Amino acid sequence: RQMPRILLGLARAQEASGQYPEAVASYERLANEAPHTTARSEALYRMARIELEKLGDVDAALPIFRKLAGRSVRAPFALEAAFKMAECLLVKEDLDGASEIYERIGRQGAPSAVREEALFRSAEMAYLRGDFERAATLSEALIRTFPEGMFVNDALKLAVFLEENGAPREALALF
Repeated sequence: RQMPRILLGLARAQEASGQYPEAVASYERLANEAPHTTARSEALYRMARIELEKLGDVDAALPIFRKLAGRSVRAPFALEAAFKMAECLLVKEDLDGASEIYERIGRQGAPSAVREEALFRSAEMAYLRGDFERAATLSEALIRTFPEGMFVNDALKLAVFLEENGAPREALALF
């Protein structure tokens, strides 16, 4: 029973010291040796983050995030993985896929801070897709629903920008 904790500690140390391929191998070993534990979820999540953020391998990270995100919203690392999965899709320039994930997160009964972020990210995706009306509607919904939230200033900034600039194609490049 000590082995998962030891492997997790080793992998974290390797990650902290920049030994990313070694950390990925240690996290993968942990995931294989402790299949039904929270440590496995953490190992998979950290492994995928390293693949995405440190090694730049979106194609390696995406299926891992997809696997973690496909579980119950209450499962360890499921929400974090869903946000990272959307990030992977953005890197791959799949704005529609990322939007779908953010909207699904917002509908899943997640904590309010998570729903707020998902709503803001949905507004961003609408803006990036050139759907300025939807971006404004989502920003306004966030402002009404989460008036003291973490993303309200960003939503206000986007709403004001859209109001001041209308919806020309050039607005996409300005924001």
